[in-house]
Amino acid sequence: MKKLRYIVLSLLLIATFAACGNNAEPNATSAPAPVPTSFTTEASALTDLAVLKTFSISASELIDAMAESFKGSGYVNAFIAEPAVAETDETAFGKAITYTFQVCDGVQCVICEAKADEKVYSVFLVGDTSKMQADKGETFGAYAAVLINNLESNNDISAAIEAKLDIANSGFTDGTVNTAEGSEASFTYMVVGGVAMLLISAR
Repeated sequence: MKKLRYIVLSLLLIATFAACGNNAEPNATSAPAPVPTSFTTEASALTDLAVLKTFSISASELIDAMAESFKGSGYVNAFIAEPAVAETDETAFGKAITYTFQVCDGVQCVICEAKADEKVYSVFLVGDTSKMQADKGETFGAYAAVLINNLESNNDISAAIEAKLDIANSGFTDGTVNTAEGSEASFTYMVVGGVAMLLISAR
């Protein structure tokens, strides 16, 4: 899964230097691959050059909310396990901390928090599509839905976001890029080079 690490780390660097907050750094284990141009193009388009925007919650609060959401759900509850934690070097926007949770084989969730104010600014759900057959694909979709509902407080808006992202119908079709805007976040679902990613960034 080094492919995931390289892709997401590249997005982390793009977002940090461009100034919004669309980043992550999952752990991985397979052969590295170059970052798809379309991924970096989309990431650049999503960055806001004015200021790093954050949600009103900390990483620990989001982690607790996600853990609670998956209690008794029948899905693996990745948020009750200890995450891999990493800290970026100092940049013009300060340091960031990433919390990486292994959801299942091929799927990781990464929560990115600004160290200065301990607020989340972006979340990634990343999957290696070659490893996500039936049950794991269903798990990816379930985690996507719970993340959307935890980061968009308006139920009607969250339902509209899920419809626009259309993850269930889009599946893991390479070249997919679906976007949606909520009252509190921007959402992008994309599949490039065998990697599926849901990117959620504070508005």
